[in-house]
Amino acid sequence: MITFRDPYDRDRLVTHRVVGIVRRPVGRVYRTKGDANPAPDPWRITLPGEVGTPRFSIPWAGYALVYGSTREVRQAVILVFAALLLGSLLRRIWRRSPRLAPIEAEERSA
Repeated sequence: MITFRDPYDRDRLVTHRVVGIVRRPVGRVYRTKGDANPAPDPWRITLPGEVGTPRFSIPWAGYALVYGSTREVRQAVILVFAALLLGSLLRRIWRRSPRLAPIEAEERSA
């Protein structure tokens, strides 16, 4: 993903996915495509310097995001959270009260 100035409207910033990189004598030329667009953009973008060099990648992160947005995963997360909350509350309810110290027991009987 890169963000650049729209070639047709210089006041607007565009963030699109890089679908191709061509090395030319002037530097790298990027071919982009918006996620909602059926075809690549009609322009090619040239960016200065170190722009476009990947700093890191997280393999398989996209799959986790896609599956994380499914109904089944959301339901599972809600059920696990509800079960943990219920377990915590039941543990608090069923916990034995601490035995009274002998001094406190004498004070109560007096």
